[in-house]
Amino acid sequence: MIQFSPAMMKQSRKMLKYTAVLLFTVSVSLVSVELWKRLIPGSDCSDDQRLHHVQVVYETKGSKSGACGGTLIHKQWVLTAGHCYKGTAGTLKVIVGVHPTNSEVNKTLTIPHANIKKYSGTLQDGDIMLLKLPESVENIKPAKLPDVPCTRPPARDMLQVAGHGSASKIYGKAEARLKCLNVSVVSCQNLKCT
Repeated sequence: MIQFSPAMMKQSRKMLKYTAVLLFTVSVSLVSVELWKRLIPGSDCSDDQRLHHVQVVYETKGSKSGACGGTLIHKQWVLTAGHCYKGTAGTLKVIVGVHPTNSEVNKTLTIPHANIKKYSGTLQDGDIMLLKLPESVENIKPAKLPDVPCTRPPARDMLQVAGHGSASKIYGKAEARLKCLNVSVVSCQNLKCT
């Protein structure tokens, strides 16, 4: 069981609110981009970008059954999507140092089930999970979370999304190199969810 101090819970709630807004905004942008069939134009992230990016892998009985991206937000904490964890029947692993591909700090860490804090597993609820790594990660600078209260990025601001997903077709083969794509924040007031 993960024990959170009151200060950590306050920071965690602030982080979750900001991240939920960011993830929702990015997902809305991606949906609109996908509808225009322009989800794919991502290009290789430069070797000095997104060093805090990690891979989160869920395995059952030795076979990989799911992979997600995540962000190192502290030397011992990763923020990722809640749907990446399917339960205690499998093993959750975090691979740090995945970018650039020739990184010397590449390491795989198995996450004990007690170190998994799943806040939500659906996009409607934020789809957020925190993972406490079994040891601190050295030589990788964590992503800096904002120190300000939760604010929604204004429409038309540019955000960057990244991942190892296919750059050739939707649901295609995963890319070896991390891909980056700039997307514009769109207003979700006029969108209809089905």
